[in-house]
Amino acid sequence: MTDKIEYTNAGVLEIAKKQKAVIWLILVNLLTIWIPFASIIIGIIGVVFIYRLGKAVQSSLAVLYAILAFIPLLGLIGLLILNSKATAALKQRGIRVGLMGARAEDLSKLYETPAAERSAWS
Repeated sequence: MTDKIEYTNAGVLEIAKKQKAVIWLILVNLLTIWIPFASIIIGIIGVVFIYRLGKAVQSSLAVLYAILAFIPLLGLIGLLILNSKATAALKQRGIRVGLMGARAEDLSKLYETPAAERSAWS
């Protein structure tokens, strides 16, 4: 029913970077919750990052996840679904994912691209 998407090394690196950015943004949002207007600004920036992560995992619902970010509880649910898709895409390629995103050691293996992918970029 659901086809697994095969990601290139560049696609996996993009997913890892976008996921880490969203996780850091959530952490910053939690730390600045008491600062007036900081949550609003971080929330607006977060919508952009959520949309970019949705596009990186090739989700057809990327716009919906960004819109849901404005609704408190639904936004959290959408973010959890999107994060689980990103984690599944990374684990599919054998990358370990911790609390703060993908492990740097595993991502460094992706920089050594196979000859087939190098020729596609040449």
